[in-house]
Amino acid sequence: MGRMNVTHANFAGLDLLASAVLLIDESQQIRYLNSSGENLLAVSSRVVLGKRLIDICSFSSTLQAALENSLNNNWGYTGQNIALTRGDGETLHLNCTVTPLRPEIAAGMRLLLELQPIQ
Repeated sequence: MGRMNVTHANFAGLDLLASAVLLIDESQQIRYLNSSGENLLAVSSRVVLGKRLIDICSFSSTLQAALENSLNNNWGYTGQNIALTRGDGETLHLNCTVTPLRPEIAAGMRLLLELQPIQ
């Protein structure tokens, strides 16, 4: 599948959310990252678009399995206290929801990943 030309304006409403939202394609490449996601992950969406999440941060095998199960089986996932280490080395503990997307919702994007820091 070629690169999608997804503009920020297509998902502007997601920037209103306090939680980090990533839209991921079938190759687990990031296709959209809202402003809360940029803040949480300490990255610029321009830099990470087209990269896999695992290439910009490290996280548990539980989350990796959840992403794969969501892609392969169309299963949702909700996890609590998931450890994710940003590129700058800071480890965050997050609540995480993975939601499979139907193709007619967002062409080329397969998963909506929502991350919320545990306070």
